[in-house]
Parts: sequence; C-alpha cells; structure tokens
Amino acid sequence: MPNNLINKIISFATIIFLSGGCTPFSKDTPKDNLPDTVSITLPESSKHFVNRFPENYAGPSDDSEFFNVNQYEIDFNQKKTVVFEHGKHTFKIPHVSSITAYEDGSHNPFLGVDEFDMFSGLGKSSNISDEEARQNFYNLIRQMHQAGWTDLISRSAPRIKRDRKNAAAFFEVEDGRIKAKPITGIPTAIELTPEEWKKLPNLAQIGTLYAEGVLVEFMLGKDNSEQYRDQYGNGQYALQITVKAYWDFLRLHVQEEFGKPGYREALDKELRLRAKERKQMEDKARAEGFEIDESYQDPPVPPLIALPRDGSR
Repeated sequence: MPNNLINKIISFATIIFLSGGCTPFSKDTPKDNLPDTVSITLPESSKHFVNRFPENYAGPSDDSEFFNVNQYEIDFNQKKTVVFEHGKHTFKIPHVSSITAYEDGSHNPFLGVDEFDMFSGLGKSSNISDEEARQNFYNLIRQMHQAGWTDLISRSAPRIKRDRKNAAAFFEVEDGRIKAKPITGIPTAIELTPEEWKKLPNLAQIGTLYAEGVLVEFMLGKDNSEQYRDQYGNGQYALQITVKAYWDFLRLHVQEEFGKPGYREALDKELRLRAKERKQMEDKARAEGFEIDESYQDPPVPPLIALPRDGSR
C-alpha cells in the first residue's frame, strides 16, 4: 500500500471493528464454506488470492483508484487461523477476522501482491485481561522466533543489541505511558513485562520481524479508557499484522526509479548513504553507553520475481 497512508492513521475503533471486537460474530451469522484454517503466501497475485475466497470477496474498494493501488479485502463470517506459508519460516495467526491484499498492477514486471493486512483478536473475544493479551502476543512472537524470524533493523538505525540491558535505547516511560524511540522502535527480542505492557499506548508499533524476503509488522489496538473494561477489569485489544514483501519496503527508498533501468544503481546508492547515517548513529550510541551488535547483517536485496497475470500463481 503506497506510503502506508491508511495503516499509519487507522484508528483504534477501526482495528477493533475489523478484528470483530465491537461487532462480535453472532450465533446467527451464517457459517461460511471455508475451513477453520486458511493460508496465504508471497509472492502471490491478487487474482490467485481472491479466487480461493469467492464467497468472501465483495469486490474492489471505492478508494482504490484514489490511492493508485488495488485493494482486495476478504471478510470471514467466523474467525480463522491464517497460515502464512513461507517454507521453514511458516507461522500461524489465530482469531483473524479479515485479510486485505494490496497490489499495484502497473508494476513492470508484474510482481503481484506486495502487502497483506490482517486484523486479529488477541483472544477469543476483544475483552480480555491485560496479561492474557500480553501472553497471547508473545506466544505468537515465540512461534515466529522458533521459525527463524528475527528483528529487522532499519538501514539507517544503529545496530544496538536487542536485549534488556540496552532497553533504554528502544523505549522509555513518559507520563505513565511507554514511548518507543522513533528510530529504533520496540524490538520483539525484549519481552515487555506485565507493567510495561499495560503502559503501551493505543496504536503502538510493537515489532518488525524479517525472514527470507518478507517482513511482518505489528500494531496494537487497545483502549485505555476504564469505560470499556468489563466487570472483571478486562479491556479491549486487537492486533493489526502487516505482512510485506521486502522488495516493496526497499522500493520506497527510491520509488521514482522503480521499474526503470537505473533502479538497482539508484537503490545501491541510497543504501550506501543509509550506511553512513548508521555509522554516525552507532558512534553516538556507543558514546551513550549502548552496545552495538556487530554480527547483525542487513538482509540482501531480493530479486524481483515476475508473476503471470492469469491468476495461476
């Protein structure tokens, strides 16, 4: 999705609604013909994607043309477990209520879907305890870590070690709320304590993981108002999971050159500039007492894999 315009402004209410929180699935909701577990993958074309869910696809959204991208939303009648098929890095996401695929058909070569957005509850209902939400999130993260997913570090961010000793480099408590540092964000390798978790703000970015040409981002939807807590003190939680092709993530550095003969040269030049920025930031981080992870290496620039436009893949 271009520039992640919608992702960055999406409201808590929208996340809860899309995860089935404010409008829970009724017993009267007709059961769809899909199995309880469905799968997606990258690379994949949007046509191949929607052809697997013909009853759940309502057609293109009205604002697709405005954003110069095609959106393909699949809404489930009952929450599903979604399997992201990625070889040895395959993982499962429970309680998913919808999947939206984004594809720019003007790309040459045709590369298919560049991003999936999924909305998931952190439990069987949106109102759950803070600790249940925390445990369920980190159960997902541990599953992904075991499958080989690791924290992605921005190419212009310092490679500070992702551990509790260096936690102050990534977030701090300000006015009773967890505030992530804008450059680094909160890595998944540092598991937040129950008290830290309670202090997360709504729409907190709580991790970006990477494995073999794909990155996964997590945004937490929560309502800190006591009026939304039930008689047991449980609050409303939901999770937005964005699965993105790494080639599209890199493309944004030099998007004006994408698809042109000089794209790779322009990208390499930009990445060299980012490496210089990183060195400066690492020198500053060392001076502040933080440890640098010299073993961390940036993912390679992935090849652009052309897909057929007939929906066969």
